[in-house]
Amino acid sequence: MEQSAVDALLGWQSALRLNAVAEKLRKRGYDVAVCATRDEARTRLLSFAEPAQSVGFGGSLSVACLNVTRDLRDAGKEILNHGFPNLTPEERDTIRRRQLTCDLFLSSVNALTDDGLLVNVDGVGNRVAAMIYGPRKVVLVIGRNKLVKGTEEDALKRIAEVAAPVNAYRLGCKTP
Repeated sequence: MEQSAVDALLGWQSALRLNAVAEKLRKRGYDVAVCATRDEARTRLLSFAEPAQSVGFGGSLSVACLNVTRDLRDAGKEILNHGFPNLTPEERDTIRRRQLTCDLFLSSVNALTDDGLLVNVDGVGNRVAAMIYGPRKVVLVIGRNKLVKGTEEDALKRIAEVAAPVNAYRLGCKTP
């Protein structure tokens, strides 16, 4: 079997699971869209940003992989990204606080259970704070790699074994 056929089968399986989780999230009151491709997700994300003047970034690799920052900047959006290089700690803190009042906040979660439970561990708290309250609109980009079968404990295990070590390495810090 060719790799493209295997990829198609895995994509079909992922789509079934993602659509089932999306339905559970809708029942919890979330507006959910399942995108089949990265390009589709990128296009949808840019459309959400059209009315926004300011766009905050929560430090998500899932969002970063969509490569929207330049397009948003070129469209005249104010970019609030505390992850830009060469910022002082004071500048990072100022940006994090401004993200709480931006028009659009882009982020992700550390894990999403099959029951539709969003699970996060946040080092500073700014990402979770902005997801809960503040920005006019919040969009979470959640890839199938974030899906967890099981409970909140299983999601926390994924965070401890996958998300936290990768983020600690990427950010040059230690895991708790």
